[in-house]
Amino acid sequence: MSLDANKAVIGRLAAALNAGDPSAGLEIWADDLVLNGQTVGAATIAQMRAPLWAAVADIRFTPQRLIAEADWVAVHWSVTGTHTGDFSHPVFGAAKASGRPFRMTYMDHYRIADGRIVEVWEVRDALTLLQQLGVIPAAQPVS
Repeated sequence: MSLDANKAVIGRLAAALNAGDPSAGLEIWADDLVLNGQTVGAATIAQMRAPLWAAVADIRFTPQRLIAEADWVAVHWSVTGTHTGDFSHPVFGAAKASGRPFRMTYMDHYRIADGRIVEVWEVRDALTLLQQLGVIPAAQPVS
């Protein structure tokens, strides 16, 4: 596929991420997707999204930078929203709705084949997210 076609897949992903439904756009992901080195299915993507979408109904993913080379597309995402629902995650913890806005960064590398994402390596600023949601206390300045 061309670089523009691969970038278009990321455009479809952005639209799905901003649809407000954890199951939106699952057809973009390959059935044998490799996520951070582990083979998972598209259903895993929806399960991973669900806690955050439940806590942040107005979540917005905005691509800040997009770089494509061969079958890879790198994306720097800015993620924003308002913590209006309870957050509960089996690994990260839980926090009652705070009504506070949040902002975090994702850095993802997607490998695309035949118009579908077949591999993704993601790094997200989970510490900032968890602090802003109130799951863990924010760091205090050292004096």
